[in-house]
Amino acid sequence: MFSLEYAVIHSFSKESQTTTIESVTKKPNLLDASMDSVVSLVSSLTGLLGKKGNNVVWGQFASDGRQGHFPEEVEQITDSLDDLGADQFLQLSHLTVDELVRQARDEPLSTGGHVLVSLYRQNTTPFLLVASIKQRDGLRLNSDLVPIGVSEIDLSKIHQAANINLQRFLEVKQANEEDQEQPEGVDKTYLSFISKGDKAASGYFVIALGCTKGIASARATRNSIDLVYNFFKSDADFRDFRQRAKENVITYLQSQLHDDEPAKLHDICSCALQALPANFVNRNDEIYNSLNDFLNGDVHQVPDEFKVNTTALNERVRIKGKASRWDVQFDKNALGGPGADVWFDEANRKLVLSNVPDQLVRKIMKEQRDRE
Repeated sequence: MFSLEYAVIHSFSKESQTTTIESVTKKPNLLDASMDSVVSLVSSLTGLLGKKGNNVVWGQFASDGRQGHFPEEVEQITDSLDDLGADQFLQLSHLTVDELVRQARDEPLSTGGHVLVSLYRQNTTPFLLVASIKQRDGLRLNSDLVPIGVSEIDLSKIHQAANINLQRFLEVKQANEEDQEQPEGVDKTYLSFISKGDKAASGYFVIALGCTKGIASARATRNSIDLVYNFFKSDADFRDFRQRAKENVITYLQSQLHDDEPAKLHDICSCALQALPANFVNRNDEIYNSLNDFLNGDVHQVPDEFKVNTTALNERVRIKGKASRWDVQFDKNALGGPGADVWFDEANRKLVLSNVPDQLVRKIMKEQRDRE
């Protein structure tokens, strides 16, 4: 259930190809959080994060000394969230604009706009949302930067936004303070962000707020394979195509790894859908959207783009093992019945290899002759 606690819209003016900030407007008062237009704007934005066209990257605040003052201000309000007053939230929103303006000034390609800062709860979990919004596609603001006519807004493409799970942020912070030993790959993410378009022009937004990617490539690689399989398996209509979908994703990841290119969520979804027969063509958009939401949502957090991890990919592609006098490794797809490249005779606990390469055959035969 969505509930809005605080919201405000500020703005600054800047043209591309310049480092001059023409004007900055920081409102002295918050918006009325009970107004339908304000609630509709914030809830519409949060509802679109992680959906098709608005895939997010998961991460945390950077700690490289260049993250600015926004993260420390977020930490302060999180420590006193239950007693957070309007004045303290307004102060945070002013600092947010200051950080964005400072970073935009250093990036000539960046442009100004309206900045929404809001605190809301989703099923009692508190979130802080910062988004760059444009007065277009149905969104209109009056002279006091109060949204009007939001019912007709088209927010299908959000260019810049950061959404911080404050409860999760506090949990990670407490774990770090207690110096808890955690195994590699444990999820330490608490925020998601969108920064689309030209990287230089829009990247200033993420830098200004101190955001950095936080999903390990190994986890993203494993999840993209396993979750596609689980998604297909969970629906009776296309359960029979789960293995083919998984193999398609693996083939795609292998190709990206070979070319040293990042894997993209759009391509993963598209490859998976190619496993479906022609009679599903009318449902392709529906299934794509559901799969995309399943992968990029708050639960599974497969990022919009990630580097393929070699070790994690091999874990999903190969079976390997060893005994005291031999070891073996083979692609899982090679495993089959009698006559397959690899056949496991379960009754006799024997592993039978077929289509042995000529070079290996010659080595084995030479060894046998040498022993005669």
